[in-house]
Amino acid sequence: MDYFSELLESYSKLKKRTFKLTYISEQDDGAAQGKLINILQQAPEGQGYVDMPSDEYPGLGRFKFLKTKADSKKNPGQITVNLGQSPVPVLDGQGNPIKNEKADKRWEELYKAMSGEAPEPSAEEKADGDVAAGEEQKQAERLSKLAQPGGAFEERGYNLQQIAPALDSIDNSIRTVQKSCEQYDPKNQPKYCKSPGTYLTGSSKAGFAYKLSAGNVVQVDPETGKKTGDGKLEPGLLNSVAQSHDALMDFLGGNGDCDTISQKVGFYKNRMVIFGSDTSEGVTITPNDLQNDAVKKIQDTCGENINLTEIAEDNLNTNAINAIKGTFNELVMQLGVRLLAAKDEVSRKEAFKEIAEEINKRRQFLTEYAQSLGVEDDVALGLDETFEREVLIEQAGIAQNNTALKNWFLKELSFQVAFVKAAGADNVEPAGRDIKTGGREDTNLIYNDQARAEAAAKQFGSKAIKRADGTYSVGIGQKRIQKLKKVKLGEINSTQRMLDILTNEAKNDNNIEPAFQKKISTMQFGGDEAREDAAISYLKNLEAKIERMVKPLTQYTTYIDSKGKIRSESPETRLKGIASTLKGLIGYNALKESALGKALFSGDKGYQDFSDTSTQQRAAEVVAREARFKEMKKAIESGDQAAQDAAVKMALICGANANDMAQVFTDDSGETYVIPHNKVFEEVCKANTAGTLDVKISGTTMTMTTPDGLEISFNQEGTWGGGERRTRSNTRISPDTIKRLNTLTKQTAESTLHKFLEGQMKLLQEILSSSK
Repeated sequence: MDYFSELLESYSKLKKRTFKLTYISEQDDGAAQGKLINILQQAPEGQGYVDMPSDEYPGLGRFKFLKTKADSKKNPGQITVNLGQSPVPVLDGQGNPIKNEKADKRWEELYKAMSGEAPEPSAEEKADGDVAAGEEQKQAERLSKLAQPGGAFEERGYNLQQIAPALDSIDNSIRTVQKSCEQYDPKNQPKYCKSPGTYLTGSSKAGFAYKLSAGNVVQVDPETGKKTGDGKLEPGLLNSVAQSHDALMDFLGGNGDCDTISQKVGFYKNRMVIFGSDTSEGVTITPNDLQNDAVKKIQDTCGENINLTEIAEDNLNTNAINAIKGTFNELVMQLGVRLLAAKDEVSRKEAFKEIAEEINKRRQFLTEYAQSLGVEDDVALGLDETFEREVLIEQAGIAQNNTALKNWFLKELSFQVAFVKAAGADNVEPAGRDIKTGGREDTNLIYNDQARAEAAAKQFGSKAIKRADGTYSVGIGQKRIQKLKKVKLGEINSTQRMLDILTNEAKNDNNIEPAFQKKISTMQFGGDEAREDAAISYLKNLEAKIERMVKPLTQYTTYIDSKGKIRSESPETRLKGIASTLKGLIGYNALKESALGKALFSGDKGYQDFSDTSTQQRAAEVVAREARFKEMKKAIESGDQAAQDAAVKMALICGANANDMAQVFTDDSGETYVIPHNKVFEEVCKANTAGTLDVKISGTTMTMTTPDGLEISFNQEGTWGGGERRTRSNTRISPDTIKRLNTLTKQTAESTLHKFLEGQMKLLQEILSSSK
């Protein structure tokens, strides 16, 4: 039963009810006594108190009765009737009415109940009844509140003032749907027309507001980027998501915008994606009937060329599957190295037993994960959470069948076997620590011999490090992706942390690999302190200028006007002035697809709510981000080396590594590429110093290309973290650059090796079957 139905039921319970009953004249009616005795003799023997039958006489439903066991030493076969907390024996073991003052009163109560007259409640029953009525009243009030746009959010602890724009959007969506339903004949309306609020508020678990209020997203420390647990949606993200959803509802009302809708909603797998103010953020939900109808309207209005999957897939398909905890992907490299390093069947079986234990641990986790989804409510998920869930569900299915699991490992291992064979490691271990800025190793290949370790490190652009036990480790990064597009190498989650690292002021940051800052400084400047100081000075001055520029967008400012009078201006007034000026100069249509246009305007409905603090923060972040890239573009194009050096160092901070290491990329097509991770950064730095680096800036993305065609891009995007709007920076490498730097020799399929692997996978299947 959904919340709306519960609401109606609760209200009906508060009203007086009348029943059409079969009346019995008096308790001295012999027929009445016989009927009652027959009912009483239906009491189950020795089962405790149960409700009396009430189909024919509803009033008897208030009573409970029991029958003492026939072999009981005390009162065998006796029938007792309980009302409230007052049990009274009414029939003896032979089925005769018991005669005493208490029994006579209970018989009188039973006759009155049969005639439709309720027995006089005891003081205790009256108290219980008052409590029950109070609970029903509270539940009715709760369900009434859930039927309002903000009810579900208030129940989940949201500050309604902080999410006022979201509530306005939901309220507007309700009105849009109501108006759109006027076009239908009442007999042929879509079912959501009877109660749009059921689909948009929290009065049903299928409602949009319910799914948002109960939404689950990973909480990330905005400074370190580390995951700190799960939690509810940030108010700012919630506001922008609700606005995007309102734009979807506009299509039902005939006012949808085909030019911008693919930046507001989309699909990934079977889930609807609702983007925030940028397509890099948002949530996913299982669409209800109302949302599905709106999507059909998009297709009818905008034509078949509208693509609602491309943006979401581009965002998520380059996520690294192996970074998801609990997947089997973490074990593929370990299995491959151990399998090829084993010298005989005995050692292979031993290795397989150890791997099988790890596989079974993951199998249990994946099975429990899939089972938990079956009992959890469908709620909004963040984009990354959606990607992780889809991967885990897929692998949970594989985990249930040993043959499917064997085939999966065979396929994945065949993708990487060329690298594993070329590396020739004696053992393998997970890196076993959190990923840090400048410390991106996922796996350590272990070698017993120094010469072999150094040869492998040289071949793949890594570094051999001697360990305490006398063995040598060669670190590698792994990115198991679905499609080879621009792949993210790393990110920094706030401009302040970026500035602290760039200026070498991040002294107490425990999330930086110790040798990282020295590594990138040497890589870029080679000891030229004056040049490095100039880059630091440039970025410090730029950030100070930007801070002064955006401060009035979030804080009251006081100034002296041309007449010498002291004036004060609110962020709301300043933002309205900016929006009005831009709209007058450029026009809404030219602004609507830009990040700034989205921050200032609520579609074609007018301005955003500039009194809302999240709107102010969002606008300030966009203005700062766009101003930063505009200023840097102007400086770089004028030949300012300090500006270009600052740009290159930001890219290094996001993507380079403290130690040289190999990065292994594998996609669904089966291709594996192995590159020296730092190589592209070294070449970018050389070209920058030589004056041959090509830097192109478009929007808030900066592309850096060497004369040899090696390419990285540095990008910034808005995100919510810790209740604040922040700027996240990332560095990506182009697919062509990955292919150019690939050190793995292309090998034709070796049938003998494939047969060997296939045979070993059968052994793994046998071990799994015996250990499950």
